[in-house]
Amino acid sequence: WSLTHEPAAGEAVVVKHDMLLTTSTPRLWNCVVSNAMITFSNWNTKLWVSNSITITHTAGRTNLTHVGPYTQGQMSNRVWVACSNLIVQSAGMIDVSKRGYANTNGPGKGYGASHFGYGGGYWTGGKYSSGNLYDSIPDPSAPGSGGYSMYGPSGGHGGGVVRIEASGNVTVLGSIKANGQDGYERGDIHACAGSGGAIYIQCRKLMGSSSGSLRASGGASGWAGWGGGGGGIAVIYNVAAQ
Repeated sequence: WSLTHEPAAGEAVVVKHDMLLTTSTPRLWNCVVSNAMITFSNWNTKLWVSNSITITHTAGRTNLTHVGPYTQGQMSNRVWVACSNLIVQSAGMIDVSKRGYANTNGPGKGYGASHFGYGGGYWTGGKYSSGNLYDSIPDPSAPGSGGYSMYGPSGGHGGGVVRIEASGNVTVLGSIKANGQDGYERGDIHACAGSGGAIYIQCRKLMGSSSGSLRASGGASGWAGWGGGGGGIAVIYNVAAQ
């Protein structure tokens, strides 16, 4: 933290160095994440701010992410922020791609892992070999699942989870990503991909620009493998304020 002590409720802070957040913060006043990365650990860890969270950075580096990937038997993680206003500046990035369920894990695991959309697969035993669909369309909150390999254990990991609860405006000029991992990244050209994760945004008004993006895509397959299914994005906003 920018202060000479652990921040207390009501204080304004600037995060300038990488840090691991394992428990929720007190209710801060403002928080600026500047050229640094906060890694969230544990499902209930929350960055809690009364006024604004601003994410500013030079291009090419993640600002907020969470620990992962993880198996079904391990504690899961997510990025969870609560504030009045969130501003992701043009080079800022919240990225939990490849940080959901590890390969061969999750409720949608398969030859082409599934989540909100089916992964690729082949017809066998009266059904496709891709994983099962799961999660809630109005409240996407589950990580993406991991893919199999056609000839080994090395499929892609699923995308992670981002939850944003803002009473005011969310401005996305940069990117928020929860993509599944490409199969071939795992070093196996036959590997199947992980499915996309989950992004949930609750706000009064959503704003952005042509440079801003929200993405929870399934990964691409390796050669002779199968691609991952798409994740879920929900934006709950005040219609009259748009």
